[in-house]
Amino acid sequence: MSRFRNSAVMAALAILFLTSPLTSWAASEDYRFELAGQPEKTGAGTLVKVRLVTVADEKPVGGIEIVETRLDMGPDGMPTMTAPVNPLPASEPDVYAFEAHPTMAGNWALTVSAKIKGEADLVSGAVTVTVAK
Repeated sequence: MSRFRNSAVMAALAILFLTSPLTSWAASEDYRFELAGQPEKTGAGTLVKVRLVTVADEKPVGGIEIVETRLDMGPDGMPTMTAPVNPLPASEPDVYAFEAHPTMAGNWALTVSAKIKGEADLVSGAVTVTVAK
């Protein structure tokens, strides 16, 4: 009896797996954040624009919800040196803007975590932002 029950459970799981939408099984490795233009100095800081694309076809992903951001000097070997970064309202389709306030010139990592509609897990990635003197 136990053997029959195990077979039934395995069959049910196989059917569930095969009939689930493929997008719900996608992994964070299927997406990548990239710079959408060069960072621009503003009166209050540095404007950084990024987009999220699918790795397979390089198409932009829209309608994401930014959950968390971090700006640090990890690319220059100082990951504990952080600076404030704030999301800005969208001004272009599929492009997400941030106002960064780096404290010194150098290479900064802007790490973004986002929720994509239809995905179970957050997608996180980083772009390197070079801040001139």
